[in-house]
Amino acid sequence: MIALLSSSRHTRRHAFETLRHDDQTAYAAREVLAFDSDGAVRAAAAFFLGRAAAFIATPALRDALFDELPMVRHASLRALAMQHDAAAFPLITRAAANDPTWWVRRAAIVAAASIDRERSVPVLRDALEDPFWRVRHAAVRALIALGAESDPSGLARALGPATSERSAGALSYLRKRIGVAGDSLRGPIEVPNAIVARLDPDPAVVTARVEAGEVVS
Repeated sequence: MIALLSSSRHTRRHAFETLRHDDQTAYAAREVLAFDSDGAVRAAAAFFLGRAAAFIATPALRDALFDELPMVRHASLRALAMQHDAAAFPLITRAAANDPTWWVRRAAIVAAASIDRERSVPVLRDALEDPFWRVRHAAVRALIALGAESDPSGLARALGPATSERSAGALSYLRKRIGVAGDSLRGPIEVPNAIVARLDPDPAVVTARVEAGEVVS
């Protein structure tokens, strides 16, 4: 606890690696998250609060979604996902759509899917239009996971038609992957030519295929 008052930002940041988790340390971490001058220290405090009592942690973590530094917003989103804070869902969806940093948007859609699977479907669908492929890839992976645990046909209907070239490849891949008409359409997808598969214009789709073992060298 004393290390959190150090003039060294490195000492303050590393203090969270050895702090025990109780209400006293959670209150201290909340103060650090709100007032420390160093972004890396605030991010460490946010992540620490992911395992703290919700009534102490979640209000501060929601406020931290407006922090000026993306590393703090990213850590806060991960902590809110750990807390399963449903009340933060509207703020998380705002971050998924509007945050200027791609890896914060990616953390936001993962947090949304973790907190509320049903309400996250529109968020994940919108993320298929994200300008950065790594965000779209995270949305594809999350939707595949949701399709494995729910009604595939219902999920496919909820996704709707493609509205741009950016989402067309991902939606086509998802419908084949989760099975639009049921279990009979699930499983590995036949890819007759791995070179052609790699030429898909969307890197998110190609990466998903590689991870699923559908594209081989």
